[in-house]
Amino acid sequence: MSAPPRKWLMDRITGDSKYGDRERPSGPCCWVPPMVGWCPGLLEENGCCKMIGQMGAYSDEGSRFYLMHLGFMLNLISMLLIAFACLALSDDFDILSKASFGKLTLSDEVGDLAAGTVMHVGLRSVSLSKDDVGIMVINFDQFCEVDGFDAFVNNSDCDSCQSMAPNFAISTMLAAVLVLPALFINVSRLYSGYDVNCSKFYSGVLSLACVGLALNTMITYKILCGDKFYQGVVPFGVDGDAFPQKESFYVNYDWQWGWGIIFLIAGVVLKLFELLINCCIPTPSITRERKEQDTYEQIQDWDD
Repeated sequence: MSAPPRKWLMDRITGDSKYGDRERPSGPCCWVPPMVGWCPGLLEENGCCKMIGQMGAYSDEGSRFYLMHLGFMLNLISMLLIAFACLALSDDFDILSKASFGKLTLSDEVGDLAAGTVMHVGLRSVSLSKDDVGIMVINFDQFCEVDGFDAFVNNSDCDSCQSMAPNFAISTMLAAVLVLPALFINVSRLYSGYDVNCSKFYSGVLSLACVGLALNTMITYKILCGDKFYQGVVPFGVDGDAFPQKESFYVNYDWQWGWGIIFLIAGVVLKLFELLINCCIPTPSITRERKEQDTYEQIQDWDD
């Protein structure tokens, strides 16, 4: 069997597609990547890409126009939300106070020992403010060394957040970065003359990877860092040890989710909606039908 005609594909790579009304994205970064032309059998014409490409219920141009514009906006907003969550990696007091993943407010059940104590927990450090001490930033790797930090977390868990800090940083930053190529794919899929099976397939892969990385950050953060801090009413002894045999006073630890993780969750939700939109729009039939590809070859000859 002879190789399938591929001028239709090569024209989408060079920006010369004559499919449909011949409109094209304004920038080459939104055309089909050259690597698809190097290995079309592997990257474009394999059974998996074709199967994913033909899935969808909205094949008309009007639906493509409105849905892909919506998908682009969802992707853009999602990227901004996840980028905001990345600010929780900062060790600046003001930034941490606004973009933290958790906020811990202390209040004393007896007396005013913990009055005015507020801690914002980020992805690499915490910002601490207390009426009688002032403000400070403490990195995760200092938890076991700072005097008095056992008032916030048990000594046996003082290194838990630090052990996961690289995971938090890599996962969150990669989740934000992976949205960028998806934006270019959104633009290319706006134009039926530049939409191909691999664009739809890899857009879905990027979305799933982004969601997976963000979920990894959220789940590991909650289980292996956030939950290690004292929460609720905690008894203390006269020497300041938590959960003593003889209780002297109680401190209430009120944990609230910070804007960083709230924005990250919102970004993930938008990515899931964008993934659904991507699945709803099938690729043009020429990407799968040999007869249409042969017809396109003749159109090319006429134009030449």
